[in-house]
Amino acid sequence: MKTHSVILSILLAGTIGISAETEKGIKDLFDGQFYMGAAVSSRQIARPDPAKDQLLRKHFNSIVAENCMKCAFIHPQKDHYSFKDADAFVELGIKNKDFIIGHTLIWHEALPNWFYKNADGTFLSKDELLENMRQHIHTVVTRYKGKVNGWDVVNEAIMEDGSWRKTPFYQILGEDFIKYAFQFAHEADPDAELYYNDFNMTANGKRAAVVKLIQRLKKEGLRIDAVGMQSHISMRYPSLEEIEKSILAFSNEGVKVNISELDLSALPRSNAGADVQATAEYQERLNPYKNGLPEDVSQKWNDRMESVFSLYQKHADKIDRVTVWGLTDADSWLNFWPIRGRTDYPLLIDRQNEVKPFLKKRLSAQEKTTAKPVYGQPYEVSLPDGCKLELVSIPKGSFEMGSPEEEPGHWPDERLHSITFKEEFWMGKYEITQAQWKAIMGSNPSGFKADDHPVENISWSDAREFCKKLTEIERAAGHIGEDYTYELPTEAQWEYACRANTRSTFNNGKTPAENGNVSPELDELGWYWNNSGRDLKDIYGSHPVGLKKPNAWGLYDMHGNVGEWVLDPYAGYRDDPGPDPRYLGAGSNNVRGGSWADYPWGCRSANRDYYGYYTASSHVGFRIVLTPSFKEE
Repeated sequence: MKTHSVILSILLAGTIGISAETEKGIKDLFDGQFYMGAAVSSRQIARPDPAKDQLLRKHFNSIVAENCMKCAFIHPQKDHYSFKDADAFVELGIKNKDFIIGHTLIWHEALPNWFYKNADGTFLSKDELLENMRQHIHTVVTRYKGKVNGWDVVNEAIMEDGSWRKTPFYQILGEDFIKYAFQFAHEADPDAELYYNDFNMTANGKRAAVVKLIQRLKKEGLRIDAVGMQSHISMRYPSLEEIEKSILAFSNEGVKVNISELDLSALPRSNAGADVQATAEYQERLNPYKNGLPEDVSQKWNDRMESVFSLYQKHADKIDRVTVWGLTDADSWLNFWPIRGRTDYPLLIDRQNEVKPFLKKRLSAQEKTTAKPVYGQPYEVSLPDGCKLELVSIPKGSFEMGSPEEEPGHWPDERLHSITFKEEFWMGKYEITQAQWKAIMGSNPSGFKADDHPVENISWSDAREFCKKLTEIERAAGHIGEDYTYELPTEAQWEYACRANTRSTFNNGKTPAENGNVSPELDELGWYWNNSGRDLKDIYGSHPVGLKKPNAWGLYDMHGNVGEWVLDPYAGYRDDPGPDPRYLGAGSNNVRGGSWADYPWGCRSANRDYYGYYTASSHVGFRIVLTPSFKEE
């Protein structure tokens, strides 16, 4: 290789590979509108079912703790916390890159007696209860600071008529207990979102009372980000009109709405009291579909849920999250309430782990209308784990490849020659990031680890394996045919796209006056030795992609940050390359663009470097092209 590289950190790269999940899920139907969440049970956390873990990854991008963060589970005794399940829940969310919700900090149910009672059964004093609240909230929220994105701070404090529920918190502290709960939560994690959560939020009295609660908290200078409408709905109640009234009423107060515990029971509702299990006959009436949902009932259920989701989409600008209360029908609490042993069908995924028909119809329609790449227009690829990969359309045209002898930094292997492109192609707007690499390949070999930095420490062979896997995913999804492939750019494609019709040293139209180690002409475009090198400890190494100016075609970081593998083996330029030249071979392969470890002349549009195809370096990465397929010889 040329000797201008300042750092030689070449490492052997191991084989990297993982099967990628490519089929679209429920979350993809509402991408850009609201999060799709699911409540995760303690059973799934303690004894993970791989099939259900896959359902979570595929269909949801938010999770909430169904039970493991409630006070009785996480803080059963005054001087003892039980964090095992809650820790595992949070780690699951982090692993899946989910928007994580903690549920719930203050609730009168699942509340151990020590929290509000003396040993003799009398209530604690105001100061004692406040101190228990403060310690509990501070301890739990601080433990998950920066990991849990939002908290249901107070749960179910208001009755349907708008009066306060006579909970121990209210009886001891009055309505101020809510104020203190929000205050303590914000003290523990100022960046976390804070919510009030309740059921039957379409009741007129409760709706009005929650509006007043929002106003009061805001007047007190306290943070409240959203109201959680639990939404345990039935086939007839509540009406869409009442749901909409509540969405509008809460959003008009300047907060978002979370549909926080959605399920739709297909079974008869019980109006009985505590003796609902009194007779076998009564139990049979409440559990009519033990052997499956009749087709006509299933159709009504799907029609009802379709209309509900259409309403949510209508108000997607006001709704942040829609969370279903359980993963599959088999996991729903409604199988145990109001009597145990019922067989209900309330969730979006059935007992066979299949999405319900109204969603299948939507997924099928989306698949048929998914945008395919169109020449002259940018194209966005949706990767697993919610990552996006942006491509820029590169037009047909001709250019002079190489550099004139008088250009500062010119090498003899940069002989000027003409290249013509008769085929358009797309090129990555940025280098492949570490997040994108992990979404396809699973692991991250990079030395300077950060999701928004370019991946590095990958060989030419590794980069081609990424392209191969991405091509398989996109073909399986029907986005591209056999006539197109994702690949490393050829050396000619890379330089043509980098220059974007410029002939100067750098693609901003500027050429330095001399071949020095500092270049103001390059500073606006790229990260190189003078602004990223070894002597600059705070900013040493790679940087997030896209921070510098793009070229005229909208491509970022073509100069510096990391050098970029291209397809061609290193060799002298051919005398008659012909249109759309492609040369493929593994040996010493070209690297273009220079890196954070190079001097300015190593980052020029025309500069050529090379490494062995099996080597990896902390200053070499790659970007991709989508290009017409070609036969490898």
